[in-house]
Amino acid sequence: MNPLSHPSPASAGAVLRARTAALVALFDEVGKTRMQGVPILNPALKVEEVGFEVSNQPVALIPPAQAAPELVAKHGEPGAVGILVTPWFMNLVWFPLLRTDEPD
Repeated sequence: MNPLSHPSPASAGAVLRARTAALVALFDEVGKTRMQGVPILNPALKVEEVGFEVSNQPVALIPPAQAAPELVAKHGEPGAVGILVTPWFMNLVWFPLLRTDEPD
C-alpha cells in the first residue's frame, strides 16, 4: 500500500492546511483580478476557508453512473470538505486530500 494514499493524521493535517491555503490564495488572486468591477463582488468580505476537515467518506454529488470518473471519490480516498467564502459566493467544497495532477 502506498503510504501517500492514506497519510497519517498528523501529516493529513499538514496537507490539509497547505491545500486550503493554496485554495484561498487562488481565489484571493481571482478576486483581485478577474472579479474586479463585477456587481456581485462585496468588498467588505475576504476569501476564507471555514471548517475544512479530512473525510474518508465517499462523495458523489451526482449519481456515479452520470459523473465523469474523476469527479467521483473512491471509497476510503482521503479528501477534505469545508466551506469556501469569497466576496462573491459561498460554496461547499470537496477535494482529494492528495493532488493527482501536477501543480503549475
